Amino acid sequence: MAESFKKGMNKLNMKYPSDSFGPFLLALFFLSITFIFMGCWGKQDHELLLPELPHYQLTGTVVDEVTQLPLPNIQLVVNMAQSLYAVEWQTLTLYTDSSGFFQIDTVYPGSYTLDFYRAGYRVLAQIIFQAYEDRDLLYTVPEALESAGVVNLGQENPGSGNPKFAWQGSILWIMGVYKGYINNQYYSLGVAALMHTRISGNMIITDHAFHNPAATALGIVSTNNKIYAYYRDRAELITPSTGLITSTVSWEGLISGLTVREGQFYTSWSNKIESRGSDLTSVNSILETNAENLALLTNDGHRFWALDQNRDWVVSIDSLGTIVGAYKLFHAGKPYPLNVKNMAFDSLHHLWVSTTDKNLYWFE
Repeated sequence: MAESFKKGMNKLNMKYPSDSFGPFLLALFFLSITFIFMGCWGKQDHELLLPELPHYQLTGTVVDEVTQLPLPNIQLVVNMAQSLYAVEWQTLTLYTDSSGFFQIDTVYPGSYTLDFYRAGYRVLAQIIFQAYEDRDLLYTVPEALESAGVVNLGQENPGSGNPKFAWQGSILWIMGVYKGYINNQYYSLGVAALMHTRISGNMIITDHAFHNPAATALGIVSTNNKIYAYYRDRAELITPSTGLITSTVSWEGLISGLTVREGQFYTSWSNKIESRGSDLTSVNSILETNAENLALLTNDGHRFWALDQNRDWVVSIDSLGTIVGAYKLFHAGKPYPLNVKNMAFDSLHHLWVSTTDKNLYWFE
């Protein structure tokens, strides 16, 4: 065998001159093979273990805001806004079980949004949270309320995506920017006005319009053939036949909403509903609610309704100050709730809301 190996080496050496690097290259080749096999063998015996990333567990139960009953089959979408690590998921979708429970075992340190959907496409609420510890929370979400119809404000109100309005029987008073004739003069660019309107089909028809500087008010209410435009610190009485401001009532403190029920005025501020009698001048009693930040106060003759601004829900409130209904308002085909800007009830107790898309929606 030694003889044959020697002959083989001689054959190899015949390819190179005696002073070449052939034998050295052959030795280097054998050495490389040895290292490769040793590397593979070492990898099998000594795997490199990466340190496990810190992570937390998020569990929770989703319940109805009012009844506190668990809500099954609510879709949750978790979106990672910011993380300290490059992790395996950025968006995670899951559903609550029959008891409203959900669990996420691996949540890495960072910032997240948690969206709640009903029927897979109705956004009911959004939670922003920081992952820094294991958490077990109780989430409350409102009901989804679908509109029964929509009325377009039309081109007569071009500059007002946030009209203020009030019902007076079948008359719909709208305060905003009006494009059209006032006292036989046509305003093509629009002018601040109070409009006497009616609904025809799915359109609003303006019968009369009056110049009115109160178009910047928070809202308007109608009672006893009178119209009040209200601000945070005062209300202005407007004569419907002329649109002129005839008197002003001021008060101490600030308000976020005004409504009239059975001839009595009520205002909202923070989580309170204040009774101000028939003259608005002083607070007679205060009803504290379990809402967070009330605005756009109105009523259906039995209950108060308002926008809970902190949670962007429309809530109904009983005479004890308890929220008896919490709603996200939707229109057919729209996955996100309407952006409510003003609201009022008509004589049939239908809730009407105005939005930034220059429409009025009504709810039964």
